[in-house]
Amino acid sequence: NMRRASERMFVTQPAVSQALKKLRHHFADELFIKTPTGLKPTSYTDDLMEKVGPLLDSLSSTLNQGETFDPAMIRHDIRIALAPHMISYLSSRLFGEIRAEAPGAEVRIEAWTAETLENLVKGDLHLGISLEIADLSRELVREKLAEDFYRVYVREGHPVLGKRNNVTLEDLDGCEIAALLIPDFNYQETHIERIMKANGYRATVGFRCSMSSSVTEVLRSSDMVYGASSFIDPGELKGLRTLNLRVNNQQLNYPVTAYYHRRNRKNPLTRWLTGLATGRLTT
Repeated sequence: NMRRASERMFVTQPAVSQALKKLRHHFADELFIKTPTGLKPTSYTDDLMEKVGPLLDSLSSTLNQGETFDPAMIRHDIRIALAPHMISYLSSRLFGEIRAEAPGAEVRIEAWTAETLENLVKGDLHLGISLEIADLSRELVREKLAEDFYRVYVREGHPVLGKRNNVTLEDLDGCEIAALLIPDFNYQETHIERIMKANGYRATVGFRCSMSSSVTEVLRSSDMVYGASSFIDPGELKGLRTLNLRVNNQQLNYPVTAYYHRRNRKNPLTRWLTGLATGRLTT
């Protein structure tokens, strides 16, 4: 986006156009192609940034060595996207940590949507936190924050699983599933569906929703089972039992991951935010 690029570099839009014209002539490549939403880099540009990016990071680190990052001096908004199940669990905790060190910042936390990855690429978000995403833009970096343990949730008094603490896939065979929709992770097929089908068990989903609180509310009034993260706010689990799921006699676990733009790998703000999130997820 030419306008955003000019604003970010504190120059006029014609200056960006002129610089881009010179670069196209120098490299004998279009570099960017017009699309309905702006400009898309060519494959040559992608390859160029792969090589130049580390050099720019090193230059930025060298130039900024004498600067001290102080969260108390932040006077702009901090924008973070969280996976749906993380909203109730992490948002207030993370806000408290940020506000304690950066009282002058406006903290904006939103639910992860289908546009989140694009917004991270554009620079409209500082950080995104979700599960492991397979198809990721080369402009984004993933960083593991914590280990999550897969759990199964059912209502108290569930006719089949109500008195158990541990379950297997065989125990869940034929049970109706309630599923949380997480953009970029499981819109086509949920984690529990993939696991059960891969091991030869039936997986029938009766309810799908993008709001964690709605899924747990349905659990309280049905015999469905809900396979999900261990990072669920205790308030949502009232009237529910938490069961450990073991597959091939092993506890399932997977990473909680932070996503941010590649240019921000060594950015002090990014390092500070990921550190705060890690602290809240591991304590």
